[in-house]
Amino acid sequence: MSTGWLGARRGSTLNGADIGVGGEVLPPDPLCDRSAPNVFWTTTNIVEGFPGVVTPLTWTLWGPRMDVGSRRAYAKLGILTRAEAAPDVPLEQRFSGIFFGRAALNVDVIRTVADRAPGTSGAAAEEQLLGNVRPEVVSRSSRRRLPAIAVRLPFMFLTEPRRVERFLVEQRAWWRAETSGSAPARPAATRMAEAGQRLEDALARHSICSMIAVALLDQTATLSEQAGQPHLQTLLNTGHGNVEEAALVVDLWELSRGRRTLNEVLADHGYHGSGELSLPSYRVAPEQLEAIAARYRSRPESEAPQRLAARQRGARLAAERQVLAALPRRKRAGAKLLFRLAGRGIPLREASKACFVMALDVARVVAADRYKELAAQGYLTEPADVFYLTVEELTGPDRNLRPLVAHRRAQTESYERMELPASWYGQPDPGERQLGAAWVDRLDGIGVYAGIVEGPARVATTVAEATALEPGEVLVCHTTDPSWASVFPLAGALVIDIGSSASHGAIVARELGIPCVINTGIGTQAVATGDTVRVDGAAGTVEVVGRAT
Repeated sequence: MSTGWLGARRGSTLNGADIGVGGEVLPPDPLCDRSAPNVFWTTTNIVEGFPGVVTPLTWTLWGPRMDVGSRRAYAKLGILTRAEAAPDVPLEQRFSGIFFGRAALNVDVIRTVADRAPGTSGAAAEEQLLGNVRPEVVSRSSRRRLPAIAVRLPFMFLTEPRRVERFLVEQRAWWRAETSGSAPARPAATRMAEAGQRLEDALARHSICSMIAVALLDQTATLSEQAGQPHLQTLLNTGHGNVEEAALVVDLWELSRGRRTLNEVLADHGYHGSGELSLPSYRVAPEQLEAIAARYRSRPESEAPQRLAARQRGARLAAERQVLAALPRRKRAGAKLLFRLAGRGIPLREASKACFVMALDVARVVAADRYKELAAQGYLTEPADVFYLTVEELTGPDRNLRPLVAHRRAQTESYERMELPASWYGQPDPGERQLGAAWVDRLDGIGVYAGIVEGPARVATTVAEATALEPGEVLVCHTTDPSWASVFPLAGALVIDIGSSASHGAIVARELGIPCVINTGIGTQAVATGDTVRVDGAAGTVEVVGRAT
């Protein structure tokens, strides 16, 4: 049983040990924390953002900023005290850690936060996260923070949308300056620190926006059930018209028609890319956008995203009218207010996500510039070397980093051959990664947009692979980030291994009106490209009705 977050002992966590290689002492492993045995960890949910083994540069930029940003957000909401949101706390008090290259969530910390939050509990949070609750752990609900929460939460709920919208404008201007070379020349350490701080600020806002989005989705679901119209739930959350990634889809359509240039699209959307820094953004790999635009070019004008958006807006307004008509008169004013809040608050999650994706793309620029400086002195060999270094190593004093890079490459390769359990106490016991399909013919997930589509599957692990989608194919992928939104309109339906109704893939699928089942778990293993699948977005099921071989 966990001793609880606040009972953790400062300084009880060690991050590996120095390793001697070729007579040189190398620093501790940045990709494997050391946990106390009573802390419960899971890779569930966080794998949406970190689907595989991350590189040292990615984690040392992301990890601390993600944790501090989350704790800052909960302190701002009154759930945590200022001391609990301090940047330097031991692993047992952090939201996240990393083990053998895989990011993990601290379930005990999440339970503590949920036990303090109104309307939920640690047990409810654990069940939502893992699908079950450990019988040996008891929730310790606390009302101690409720006065602070009662004052701050409504204020944040009403004011955060405008704050995020202003931050998005500011962040975009900063990203453009830093990636175009128009910003003043500064040392790499200064620029990377700024990118890190902006990443932290964006993640703090994203934590609040995610909480708002989840609350609004829950409330619209409850409202549709109270009205006796549960099937209208997904329609109540579509057609809002201000989802950040939907603008990318519109601009790509305009590019395919010659009404926008590639440079114009890149100036607005080139930051889109994976959370893993070693993977290029569209700014670095514009050929991906050209390939997607070429696919759009063959589509008729009736499929223009502007027309689809109008259709989705009409469907939402019709659903709202049906729900209002079915509700008692005394509840209608509150329902109308909820609809307005949902239209502003749910897309906000994607706006805040765009803010931190921009910060990550600036970090890519800094890393590339720093490589040139170190390579000129013979201290690095190839551009990919930078990703095997920590932020401090990359931006620190000039020195020969080739032995360290070689060691980290080998270490990363060994981690990629490992497989971790979904959840564990203390340190995980990795096994050998098992490859191969899980031959099942039915998958159950979360239906996030209704519709029944039957067609051939296209399994893709990258956006580049997804650009091969043919008309009518069902896109099956492990997880998505904002860069995937550009290929969604090419798919007849979406099947995603990991996520929830508030995940990026779900929000964009609803906005574009694409039938989608998320959180299937093993869809990319159970389905092969060419298999015929039947996707039921209302029931949340995927059936393999025919195998390609």
